[in-house]
Amino acid sequence: MARMPECPDCGARIEFARVILNKPFPCPSCDRELIVAEPYITRLRRFCRIVAMMVVLFVLYKFWISGPITAGGLGLVLLVAILTGSVALVVVAMFGGIFAKRIFLPQLEDYEESKTKPRYSAL
Repeated sequence: MARMPECPDCGARIEFARVILNKPFPCPSCDRELIVAEPYITRLRRFCRIVAMMVVLFVLYKFWISGPITAGGLGLVLLVAILTGSVALVVVAMFGGIFAKRIFLPQLEDYEESKTKPRYSAL
């Protein structure tokens, strides 16, 4: 059987479709409010940005080698980079969360405890 995230309080398995990455959601077994841990969200955002940047670099490379770029063509290259980056980031963000939940299990926390937990950042 596939690995699935578990409630930290009751240990019940939670289906991937029920795990909401950006806001609290109830455990189907004990109705406690759960939330995905902040380090998981940070890593997911970083992963999406890296994949989108790789797509932009690939498209720009293909666009660049397809023909000679003159001084007037650099504006077109910049436009292609901005449009490709925007579209790639949206698409990767939409599908990245769906696939990342299945590949890397989300770390779930109790929402009430996570609100009171102090958040320190390393200097």
